[in-house]
Order: sequence, then structure tokens, then C-alpha cells
Amino acid sequence: MYMMMGAVMGIGLAAGVAIGQSIGSGDAQAVRRVVGTSITAVAGFGMLVAAAGWMLAPVLLDRMHVPESGREAAITYLRLICLQMPSMFVYIVMMMTLRGTGDAAMVGLGAFPGDDLDPGIEPTLAPQGRIALRDLAEEELLLALPLVPRHALASAGGVATADGA
Repeated sequence: MYMMMGAVMGIGLAAGVAIGQSIGSGDAQAVRRVVGTSITAVAGFGMLVAAAGWMLAPVLLDRMHVPESGREAAITYLRLICLQMPSMFVYIVMMMTLRGTGDAAMVGLGAFPGDDLDPGIEPTLAPQGRIALRDLAEEELLLALPLVPRHALASAGGVATADGA
């Protein structure tokens, strides 16, 4: 499955490059052609994978020596995984083509997002050659918290209520 996803990502990467070039040259028809061709190709490939997986699921599981007690559940699981391949492949390529359009429209913006940051705000993750996982998890949790309070503080005791009173 992962090798097939890698192949699909390669198609998406190539499509993104072709889309960027087409947008750069102002050729909207070429963009449509690249998007249509890449999505059609991976949808067809996904349908072939789904059909082959559906038919070959029992054979593959026999070759893997799956015990009889779990064989039926494994066949169902493998078939369901294979059935979702076409949609997953199309999704991957669509996201990569969207990236291609964004890259073409915003060349050079954000190429190095950390260059404009003050070096003092970047954390040191491995001070003595070791990573303190507890400290790292705490920092990430604090960074994930919202910067503004969601509720107004009450005038008595500083207790926040749902209605802001």
C-alpha cells in the first residue's frame, strides 16, 4: 500500500511541477489538462488496485498464513482497505496539485520561515545531548493553548463563567 502511495505521490509531484510551469507561463488550458490527466490516471490506477485487492484478498492472506479464526475478518478488512484506494489516491494528487498552484502564485514567500525569527525564541531541545521529553511535551502543550481567554473574568475572585459574568 505504501509503495503505491509513493508512486501516486510521484505523479502528484510531477503534476505540481507542470502546473507551476503552466501557471507561470499563463497557460490555463495546460493547467486543466495536467490536473485532468493526473486525477484520471490515479483514479484508474486506484480502481485497478481496488479490483485486484478485492479478488486477491483471500489468496494474499493464505500466502501470509493467516489463522482460520481471523481469516474472514482479515479478508473483510483487506477488501475495505483496497476499496478506499481510489479515493485516497485522488485525494493525494488533488492536494499536491493545489500545492502546485500555491507554489506558482507565491514564489519565494516563506521559503525560509525561520529566517525572520529572533534566535532567542527558538527553544534548545537537546541541551546536554539529551532530550527532556517531559519538558518538551510541556512546552508543546503550552504553545497549543490559545493566547486569548475565551471567557471574561468575573469581578469577584477572578473566576470565569460560561456567560462571561
